[in-house]
Amino acid sequence: MLFLLTLHSIIRWLVILVAIAAVIKLAIGLLQKQEYDKLTGGLVSAFSGLMDTQLLLGLIFFLWNGMAGAGYPRQRWEHLLIMLVAAVVAHLPSIWKKAETQKRLRNSLAAVLGALLLVLVGVSLLQPNRWLVIFGIGGISVEPLSVYEIIFISAFIHSVIFAFICGSVSSSKGRFYGEGFALGFFLGIIGLLT
Repeated sequence: MLFLLTLHSIIRWLVILVAIAAVIKLAIGLLQKQEYDKLTGGLVSAFSGLMDTQLLLGLIFFLWNGMAGAGYPRQRWEHLLIMLVAAVVAHLPSIWKKAETQKRLRNSLAAVLGALLLVLVGVSLLQPNRWLVIFGIGGISVEPLSVYEIIFISAFIHSVIFAFICGSVSSSKGRFYGEGFALGFFLGIIGLLT
């Protein structure tokens, strides 16, 4: 379970880095009246995909750790709900795919900044303050992973990779990225179970 929390903590920093890159690219595009190019779309899609991954990891940890005895204190519920809203906000740019370029850049920038703000607030709610911990829980010795944890981690990684592929294919066909991502994730899990 510690591995799952550590993975969730590491991906948090990837979310922040991709969000910063997306904000910079969107702001430059907006100020210089550039086109909404593939790099911009890729950064925004990567941000929403990482938010999906974080939400899924967090939800699994929330349920697994809660049932293992940690319970479900108020701060964890608040964190979960704020992060759920942040993931939804991160997907708002897909609504403006057909909008004129400046409107699309402006609205996408607002959505990424809004989601990033929600992430900052949501992580700050956790006690002890999770921003002070770089990777996982500091100072705790790591026990070897059980066979079940290794199988779970392998299945999760396989499903996330398959989800990113399906999300990209869905997006390239003019469909909603998140739809392909979710479908790909569940098909990845089903493929491993059969």
